[in-house]
Amino acid sequence: MEFLTIESGAESFGKNALSYIKNQKDDLTEGLPEKIVEEARLRESKEYPEICFAIGDYFFERKEMQKAYEYLYTSFKVGLAAGEAPQNYHGQFHKSFGFVLAYFERPEEAIHHLNKSLTFNTLSVSEQIKVHNHLGLIYVKREDFDNAEREYREGYELANINNHEDWRGVLAGNLGYIAYRKNDFGRAQELLKLDYKLSKENSQHNSQVIALALLIKMEIIQNGTDNIEPKVEELNSLMDSIESLGTKKNYYDFLQFYYQEIGDYKNALKNYKQFQEMSDSIARNKDILSIEKFRFQIEFEKTQSELTVLNEKRKQDSFKLYSLIFVFAIFIIASIIIVRLLIKRRQQEREVLMLQKAKMKDELVNSENELQLLLSKLIEKSNLADNLKNKIDSINSDKDSIKIIDSLESFTLLTEEDWTSFKKLFGKLNPGFFTFLKKEHPEITPAETRFITLICLNLSNTEMANALGISPDSVRKTSLRLRKKLNIGSHEELVKFILELENFNH
Repeated sequence: MEFLTIESGAESFGKNALSYIKNQKDDLTEGLPEKIVEEARLRESKEYPEICFAIGDYFFERKEMQKAYEYLYTSFKVGLAAGEAPQNYHGQFHKSFGFVLAYFERPEEAIHHLNKSLTFNTLSVSEQIKVHNHLGLIYVKREDFDNAEREYREGYELANINNHEDWRGVLAGNLGYIAYRKNDFGRAQELLKLDYKLSKENSQHNSQVIALALLIKMEIIQNGTDNIEPKVEELNSLMDSIESLGTKKNYYDFLQFYYQEIGDYKNALKNYKQFQEMSDSIARNKDILSIEKFRFQIEFEKTQSELTVLNEKRKQDSFKLYSLIFVFAIFIIASIIIVRLLIKRRQQEREVLMLQKAKMKDELVNSENELQLLLSKLIEKSNLADNLKNKIDSINSDKDSIKIIDSLESFTLLTEEDWTSFKKLFGKLNPGFFTFLKKEHPEITPAETRFITLICLNLSNTEMANALGISPDSVRKTSLRLRKKLNIGSHEELVKFILELENFNH
């Protein structure tokens, strides 16, 4: 640090300062960056913009984003924006400044600087891959999946060509997620399997959990839940070492989906609540961090303005202006947070309602299946009786055989017990149908009501005859009587009338 005390020219000072900063491995002494920058400014060193960049990049590498922003912003204003800085470090500057701007949630500016950094030939392959990946993350956050996919693919190709296995895994996972969002499950599974394999080999448990959860989810969507338990158990075992709220959020989201698919709505709701808890916690942390970032930027901009105002002797007016902007910004952010919380609460209520509707839908499907099973049993029972009756006819024709045949005919009838079960199931599928029918057409008999319900199920005359235990001719006679009561000309018109009656009831 002798260069700070040696009386030297601006050129010597700038070169010595840059050499010291670039070779510094330990933390810079507190207050030293400010001294170096101020000395470079006072000496009007031509390396002043690059010194600001070097210190900003130093803090960026240590994830001290506020300090990084201050020095990189100064470098941009006094050097690149003014067109006075040499181009030897421009690529590195745009890269670092782009990352910092993305951190402070200024996506448009971040995209501009990150793309600008790729136009220089000074970035290493790893840095280029990192830039493409970060651009993809910004586009995903904006739900611009086409641009995100383009950036991820460029980074993935660079990683493949240069054998960067760590980046191959990361970008394969990111591309797999894009393919999943686009419902391209074949491509998504191929990429996510690679991400899962590389994450497992490198003990990257967060990536491993996210990749495995998406792979299991797609398998369930495509093939159902058979033989899926071992993979779910593997996913559960991985969660012991996970602390990331984002990963836990994805995990509970998957469990809610899994339990809903297997019909365990109690556990589905339980995991949905856990998912919401994680989402709310992440959102709260993000909102707090966003306020801190915004406050810092406001205060930083205010400080920069105050410096300008001091030079122009307008400090007081500027202070009032930025104070008003700061208060207004805090008010807007607080309002946004409140609105978000209200929206999330309503969304949670909608999700619970959707689970209830899904359960009701399953019950209706089960009722329809039971109704079809009951009809099949009735038809089978009628066919069995007909076969036995034909065999008896071929053996003898005495009075005993006639009695047996009469007994079999009564056996094929839709019994009161059958009708009660049938009516209950039909009523579940068509709520209020029987009440509506009796109210609108009280002249219709119980037997004709049965006939109408079978028409609603689109059964043929033969199938209705088998279900009711009567001959097809008797079915036609029933149809004729019903048509006369309803003043309908043909059987086809009767069927159309009954189906429209069913639809009107709904």
